[in-house]
Amino acid sequence: MAQQLQEGCSALQTGDIDMAEQLQEGCRALQTGDLDTAEQNFAAALKAVHGKESSREVGPLLKLSDVYLKRGMLSKDGDDFTKAAALCNAALVRSKTKDQGDIKQTVQLITQSFVKHVLGITQTVDIDDVDKHKTLLKKDRHQVEKQIEKIEQQADPYSLDEDDPNITEVEKRRVEAIKSLFQTILYQRRTLIVCLIDECIKVMCPPPCKYAMIGLGSQATGLVTPYSDLEFAILIDKETENNVTYFRNLTHYLHLKVINLGETILPAMGIKSLNDFYSDDPLDNWYYDSVTPRGFSFDGAMPHACKTPLGRGKPSELIRTPSNMVKLLEDNVTFRLKKGYHLASVLGNVSLIAGEQELIDGYRSLWTKTLREDSRKIPSLLANAIITENSQNFEKHVLSDSLLNVKKEIYRFSSIVVICWALRREIQPTTIWETIAKMQGNGVIDDKNAHHLMVMVSISAELRLRTYMNNHGQVENMSVLSSMPTETDLGGKLRKVFYISNAKQLMRYYFTATPLKRFVSNIIKSPGDALELFDNSLQLKSQIYNSLCDYPNSKVCLEELLQNYKTRFSETSIHSDIVQTLTKLAKACRKSGDRIEAVSYQQQSLQMERITHGENNVHPDIASSLNNLG
Repeated sequence: MAQQLQEGCSALQTGDIDMAEQLQEGCRALQTGDLDTAEQNFAAALKAVHGKESSREVGPLLKLSDVYLKRGMLSKDGDDFTKAAALCNAALVRSKTKDQGDIKQTVQLITQSFVKHVLGITQTVDIDDVDKHKTLLKKDRHQVEKQIEKIEQQADPYSLDEDDPNITEVEKRRVEAIKSLFQTILYQRRTLIVCLIDECIKVMCPPPCKYAMIGLGSQATGLVTPYSDLEFAILIDKETENNVTYFRNLTHYLHLKVINLGETILPAMGIKSLNDFYSDDPLDNWYYDSVTPRGFSFDGAMPHACKTPLGRGKPSELIRTPSNMVKLLEDNVTFRLKKGYHLASVLGNVSLIAGEQELIDGYRSLWTKTLREDSRKIPSLLANAIITENSQNFEKHVLSDSLLNVKKEIYRFSSIVVICWALRREIQPTTIWETIAKMQGNGVIDDKNAHHLMVMVSISAELRLRTYMNNHGQVENMSVLSSMPTETDLGGKLRKVFYISNAKQLMRYYFTATPLKRFVSNIIKSPGDALELFDNSLQLKSQIYNSLCDYPNSKVCLEELLQNYKTRFSETSIHSDIVQTLTKLAKACRKSGDRIEAVSYQQQSLQMERITHGENNVHPDIASSLNNLG
């Protein structure tokens, strides 16, 4: 304690008087047991140095950890211990090497204290082998990297010409390889979680009733990555206070072990003095954690998240019998979906992590019965709500030469549309691969469109996976441009971007995603409408090449397109398609550095616009052409 007090108050030597005073006030309050005042002062001290040199945050973070540890000893609430552990791990990643040994001991002390005060176990338990867990995680990720390299070598449809007769078969091989890769990741994730659970149960004693830990989100869709959050709930066969308390404590204990892997960012913990997500004042949510690696962790405490057995607190806990979980799901579809807590979008699709498969089977059976008995009302509500929730991302679903958020702008679109489409056709989603196969088997889509969906989904999942692997965490920055040298003043920021190496892969994604986006509303309103889920038109190609800053290829596509229009409408016709293509050609030529040709195309476009709108009339198209010429 004396050593930490000295470390925490060392800011006096830095000349930061305000911070030093806040630390001293916090230390005094902590010694007298006034934990609320201590937390306020330590949080203020942390705020004073936040965003500066990260090592200066170590002292305040350790003191905040002390507050939550003492609070947990009094409250016997596992939530306080998990916050203490997260704060301590945040200090660890910001600390100097010589100080890390002491901080690691404190982390272990927090776990021992949890076992004593929450679980009521007074005898000494084995110290967690955190390094063993970290090594296993690292080994799993390395295996995934090797498998990605192997796939690239053995199934590369993007090295073939579009009209190559073998391209469909090679695409199928790539899809199967990606599917197998994600099954490997799913197995790795489940193995690690089961290992951690077994360690918890060994200390706690066996569960008092049958249970099933059920995976949600990407764990259930089969698209989980080695860096994905853990979203899960717990089914139990008897919902007594004793049983619920046991699994509540098991969740806290598991959370401690996951936090100690060192990949849980502090905002995910919802510590009110740092990130009060429920405050109307945005200044109350001020702590941003860019230092802690964001990887394998519990789903965050943000209001839109909270997909863990603890939910948003006891009234919304996800520790229930199958029948009560289904009732919660029904209520959520009609009420809470509108309030930003979208349990229904994930609770309808689950997979087994640990425990009894029969509980999951019972839950699925009850949910399927509810869907069928409700005259399709629930599937429609759910599908419409999910589409509405993500409509803004869908609107932004266009290729850009700026940084792309691979999760929001590529991955989420493809997986959500497939899930909603299945729901509208009364197909219960499981893994994304099985869901598409069911849609094909039930005649919702034909074989050709099923292939295109599989290709699109596999590309989107692969791109998200490769982005996370490249950025060593949940950093979703992906660029379609060439990478820049890292020996620049921007330093590490450039290294936190995945630069896609094969433009053809991204183009193939958009060949299906673009027509699918056009038909999203049809899927919801008229699911029987025929779709053609492949568009490799010259218009789309030129748009993608333009976004990739590949202006020579964009120009080639536009010139061919212009000739096609002239053949269709006659050489001398004036048509809006011809005018727009001339304008795009002018831009492509200008970007390529051919200004003379750019002027020629723009003048042709201007001349047609003046004929269309009148030589002396004022019109925005004419103004735009004049501006482009300028």
